[in-house]
Amino acid sequence: MNKRLYPIVVVALFLAAFGGCIMTATVIVTAKLSPNDVGQPIHITNDDYTGSRIIVDLTEDEDFDEYKDKIKNIDNIGFYLEASNPTFTPVTFQLFLEPDISKDWTDPEMPVDSGSYLIFTGVQVPARTQSTATGKLIVTWEESIQYINELDVVKEYLEKGEFSIYPNVVPRDNFNITVDSLVLIVTLTGEK
Repeated sequence: MNKRLYPIVVVALFLAAFGGCIMTATVIVTAKLSPNDVGQPIHITNDDYTGSRIIVDLTEDEDFDEYKDKIKNIDNIGFYLEASNPTFTPVTFQLFLEPDISKDWTDPEMPVDSGSYLIFTGVQVPARTQSTATGKLIVTWEESIQYINELDVVKEYLEKGEFSIYPNVVPRDNFNITVDSLVLIVTLTGEK
């Protein structure tokens, strides 16, 4: 099942230049990607990878639509992430960006060979222990920038407003994770 999720919070701060003739706007767009549209975390396994696609569609958001042709700069990008690992092996969490939202990957190996972009990697979801049911990971927005790759690619597709994201992990041979919360946070400047 595909998850089609939309931005849930948009906050705009309008700043007028001296004289009031030129106006710019700084817009913070926060897109809640997980839990999914029925309020459930995204559970991803090798056996059931098809359902891991998350479609990000900013084009139907009124505030994004107002600014999409006037974006001067995407100032900052980040993620808030909570993930769980019920296995006894730690894994490295990854996010792939796929420009074509009609593609539906069925195999966790496919994003590597597909022309998708690895946009987030390097953070480890710890293994469970004998005394815990899962290993837990939390990455704050402030921390996330160190794990973002291909920043120019992310900015390019954010300006277009529509793309897919695929969560994945390394090693890929046998994984079982839950994305408890995933939020994309973008700060952009545009002309009003």
